[in-house]
Amino acid sequence: MSAPADNFVQRMIGKQVAVGAVAFAGMAGLAPQLLIMEWETGIGVLEAGARVGVIAAVCTALAGIVRLRRHRFVLRALAVGSRAVDARELESLAGAPRALSYRYFLINAFLAASVLVPALRPEKLDEGRAVSLFVLALTILAASSVPLYVLLRESTLRVIETAPLEPLTQLLEADELDPAPRRRIVTRMVIAVALPITLVGGGGVLVAHAHLRAFLEESRKETALALARTSLDPGSFGLGQAGRADAIAAAAELGFLARIDATQKPSGETATREADGQISVAVPVEDGMAEVRFSANLDRDLTTLGALVALVAVGLAAALGTLFGRALGDDLVMATRAVRCWAPRT
Repeated sequence: MSAPADNFVQRMIGKQVAVGAVAFAGMAGLAPQLLIMEWETGIGVLEAGARVGVIAAVCTALAGIVRLRRHRFVLRALAVGSRAVDARELESLAGAPRALSYRYFLINAFLAASVLVPALRPEKLDEGRAVSLFVLALTILAASSVPLYVLLRESTLRVIETAPLEPLTQLLEADELDPAPRRRIVTRMVIAVALPITLVGGGGVLVAHAHLRAFLEESRKETALALARTSLDPGSFGLGQAGRADAIAAAAELGFLARIDATQKPSGETATREADGQISVAVPVEDGMAEVRFSANLDRDLTTLGALVALVAVGLAAALGTLFGRALGDDLVMATRAVRCWAPRT
């Protein structure tokens, strides 16, 4: 019996589930701090992350089982030490880590996109912060895909190493004549160089966006309080009812929706975040309560500029990675030819 081939499917699925659990735990734990969320919103994100993480684990495991099922015959042959192993089956098995890593990222990214659906997103999480949370999720999932691929490939290579020598030799000879391995070297070098730049750039944009948003919220909250204390109180500065109506109309043009509730009069000034993510400020006035609602969405031009800068950095990193990858591929080709020419003379 071959130990590496025993329980191979279970080990592969277990690694996917474990990495996914760590990724979703990181998302739920880091999101409130990085995106500067209030306590209630952060608790909602933690609960939503736990639900989505469980669903993602189940879906990833099912997708992995379906993908690995096609290798059941070669795995069985390797487990019992049979020599009836085809080189094409080994080649297909060697591609399993890449396929599983892609499925892991796509399935988890699709489920993470649920925060963009108003009916599914956590309570009091507005659209702007939902988009930021989704981008953060993509960043963490992309980062976790790299160690997942390494872990899956390590387990797969241990199984392939137990194969008989003849099919392994056929596989290596076919790879030497095929230009695909050289292209894979270039691709992996590009990923190795560009992915860290992408993660750093995306994370930098998210953190900057969150701090700008927090600053804008505080600034607009102070503006709303000043509006309610002065222009919405008919006793202040002698504005009267007509002046208050004009102030409400002018404030609406600037994104502050104000109203007067004569049935309530709070004991003090309050500021709360509503279920739709907007902020509501309540201030006691002479004839009741003045309520001002507003949103603190950033200008999209600011976010777009940051994203463009990050994309330019990623493009430059990808170009450098392509050059490095081609140079490395040429060196490997020359080294292989030198070994081939030297081997017969020994």
